Amino acid sequence: MRGATQNLASAVGTALAGALLVAILVLSLGRAAMEHPELPDDVVQELDLTDASFMSNDQLASALHDTSLPEETVAAAIEVNEQARLEALRRGLLIYAGVALLAMFPASRLPQYRPHEVPDPSPMPERE
Repeated sequence: MRGATQNLASAVGTALAGALLVAILVLSLGRAAMEHPELPDDVVQELDLTDASFMSNDQLASALHDTSLPEETVAAAIEVNEQARLEALRRGLLIYAGVALLAMFPASRLPQYRPHEVPDPSPMPERE
């Protein structure tokens, strides 16, 4: 039971961490796209920033070269993508560090057993 609970907690934690990173990325992309002067407003309006994911610069470049966008706009979009990814990772790691620090307080109240002091989990024999 303990192993199943630990596996479930790990899976939920990983899912929440990934969702947090993608949410930060979407917010970073939206703000960076609006603030970047080389990206025209019509291009920003056309992009679906709510369906963003982590894309490498090469993946984005190959996707944008198939469009009719000028080379300057493609370069600006790649720069915005790179800045947003770095910002999302920085902020996400900072949040994870804060959560880990907060987890230290309840963890400090756990029993302080040493390996040879761990109680035997087998049931006690019945007395007659």
